[in-house]
Amino acid sequence: MGVLVVLCLLCAAAGMGMAQPSPPTPPAPQPKPPPLGHAMSMAIVVAIGVVFFLVFLCLYITQFRSRLAVDVAPQAGNAAASRRGRGLDPAVLATFPIVPYAEIREHKIGGGALECAVCLTAFEEADDLRLLPHCSHAFHPECIDPWLEARTTCPLCRADLEKPQPHAAVAIAVPAQEKDSGDDDEGVRKEEAVELEKLRGERRAARLRRSHSTGHSLISGARAEEEEQCECDDQERFTLRLPEHVREQVLSRC
Repeated sequence: MGVLVVLCLLCAAAGMGMAQPSPPTPPAPQPKPPPLGHAMSMAIVVAIGVVFFLVFLCLYITQFRSRLAVDVAPQAGNAAASRRGRGLDPAVLATFPIVPYAEIREHKIGGGALECAVCLTAFEEADDLRLLPHCSHAFHPECIDPWLEARTTCPLCRADLEKPQPHAAVAIAVPAQEKDSGDDDEGVRKEEAVELEKLRGERRAARLRRSHSTGHSLISGARAEEEEQCECDDQERFTLRLPEHVREQVLSRC
């Protein structure tokens, strides 16, 4: 009897134990979000580094170009000064004949007055002229000699006067390919044009002051103003064409 009571108690206890609800399970830990603040900091640091690198690169390139310009400028200046300062050898200049225009005028081939390409005035009976054998262009000695103190080319056609004299010469036009030979040659031509205009103004003023005829001075001055507006493409009026035997006699005087 006592055993049955014990068994009943055990069964009742077991049933109560099974009837009790099980304790709730704890929620699973959720993953933490990535640290956004750290990522933003890294991105800002990288961006600042790139900006500083680009600024440094720009400063370096600017400094390099400035240094290059400083190094090139003296060389260009020295080259220009060399071109201006190296004139024609006086011994070579002495071989270019000076003859009275009155003596040579009757032998001149072609009509029209002969003019000096520097002062742009016609030769008069009392004038002397210097003939450039390389191109047969004629100038007043006082007009062409200052030019040849700093240059070795004809101011009209740019013939190289340091080369040996040809047996026969005519007006030389500047070749088309030479006009497009580069920036350096373009700079030389512009520099020569400026110097020629300066010399032209000085010599024209001197010629007009020396003129004894007021009417001739006015005509020459007006003609000179017209010539300033052209590029002297018509070189014939500056060219002294002579018979070959007369030309040889003129050149043999030197």
